[in-house]
Amino acid sequence: MVRGQLVQGTLDLRRPARGDQHGRVLDDLGLGAALQHLSRESEARGSIRIEVVVEDSAHQIGPSVSSVLYRVAQEALNNALRHANATCVMMRAGVTGRVARLEVSDDGVGFLTDDADRRRPGMGLFTMRERMALVDGALEVESAPGRGTRVIASVPLLAPARTAASSETTAT
Repeated sequence: MVRGQLVQGTLDLRRPARGDQHGRVLDDLGLGAALQHLSRESEARGSIRIEVVVEDSAHQIGPSVSSVLYRVAQEALNNALRHANATCVMMRAGVTGRVARLEVSDDGVGFLTDDADRRRPGMGLFTMRERMALVDGALEVESAPGRGTRVIASVPLLAPARTAASSETTAT
């Protein structure tokens, strides 16, 4: 795969895309390792404690859904660092039934979600919702002033493909 950065309509192969290291960790080692890597880098940049819990079931999450969940985690964590004055963030990823789920919670200042959507259309929350829509997922944001924020991303996973033999068996 060729990695680069799109610059005014052309692909610049001399500079790696921003966040390219994260992409490699995600591609090579999976969502859990990428979330751990993101956590370590974020803790190194500021005075925040980040706990990451990746359930064993997370191995069921395919690359396209993992990529979207990672980007949502990245945006939620960046929001906690930039806007929430959070001191602690918890990221949890796994699969329950046939639904991939990511939860990012912080102990920050919180906000009114309706106000945030009106003030900054096209940014943060909107972008996370758009990413989730690409994989038929949903995004819930729970927040209130003084109570922190919880972002929950859920994506239904496709049922395993049925084989021709199992189709014939059920048809008879």
